[in-house]
Amino acid sequence: MKVNYPERIEETVTELKTIMSREGTITNRQKVQALYLLKSGSSPSITNVAELLGVHRITVQRWLKQYSEGGLSSLLKLRCSTGRPRVIPQEVIAGLSKKISEENCEFKSYKEIVVWVEDNYQVSVKYQTLHKQLHYRMKAKLKVPRPVSNKKDELAANEFKKKLEKLLKVLCWLEYASPNPSKKGLKYWCQDETRIGLKTIERRKITGCGIKPIGKVQWNFKAYYLYGAIAPQTGESFGLEFSHLDSMCFQIFLDKLAAEYPEQLNVIQRDNGRFHLSSKLKIPEKVLLIFQPPYSPQLNPIERVWHYIKQELSWGIYDNLDALKQKVRSFMEDLSTEKIASLAGWDYILSALDTVA
Repeated sequence: MKVNYPERIEETVTELKTIMSREGTITNRQKVQALYLLKSGSSPSITNVAELLGVHRITVQRWLKQYSEGGLSSLLKLRCSTGRPRVIPQEVIAGLSKKISEENCEFKSYKEIVVWVEDNYQVSVKYQTLHKQLHYRMKAKLKVPRPVSNKKDELAANEFKKKLEKLLKVLCWLEYASPNPSKKGLKYWCQDETRIGLKTIERRKITGCGIKPIGKVQWNFKAYYLYGAIAPQTGESFGLEFSHLDSMCFQIFLDKLAAEYPEQLNVIQRDNGRFHLSSKLKIPEKVLLIFQPPYSPQLNPIERVWHYIKQELSWGIYDNLDALKQKVRSFMEDLSTEKIASLAGWDYILSALDTVA
């Protein structure tokens, strides 16, 4: 027996069209659209409606049964999921999310997390289930940690950031009040040294799933030291090569930098290395040294520049130090001031410099 759907559907074509435009979910729009097609006569059968909407004929029949039993409100009622509850309780997922969001999280493997969940929540979860939750749903993965000294004083590091602005203001005032003030004002440098050697620098490589990358290395331990300084505000850089680290080399570096920038007050931020504190040092005119807290290389943005250079040198094999030095010089010459400023332009330094500009 042929069913007269237009008579069984109570709403008018205009009402169905309005309701369809208001629905926020695709499924509910399809449900109302099915009624609209049948009510308006655009589709002569359920099979034709299913083909137009891209669903199965039985799905449309189920919709019509819901409509006949409870009307439009029953048809558009969102169904709750009837699937099985997750193996990992929601409180465990929330605890894991909080734990892996900590910078000092000490999980070294997924097995350790399985034990942690069992110890803290008394819930036994299979390795595969936990791995799927963490790796695919929570996007957590093993990463190489950024090393931080266990002797680092976090309070001192934060105080250094806060007081830098006041310190620079005092230095500017003293320089302005001096008998021979700088013509071009203050230039802030971040200075450090790094060891660059022939031993191959190893870094991660990208390969397909299941493919273990291979990297050729050489075990030659000859090296030299690059003394460098960068200006976070402008991206300028200054560097010299030395065979070793000591106060004599550092003295030469300071003298050369002062001679290169004689019309500015060169304020140089650096660490507490012994040769930086030597009593034999003679600080050139127009050079002032300020020292960051001990064991806090994270306060010095030149560390990012060193990392960037060594990333470029990674997996490189060089016959001798001359070839390596030439590679570094060439790369430094091509390194733009814009790139250095983007690497070294840390907020706490730039905001302090803006107040004394």
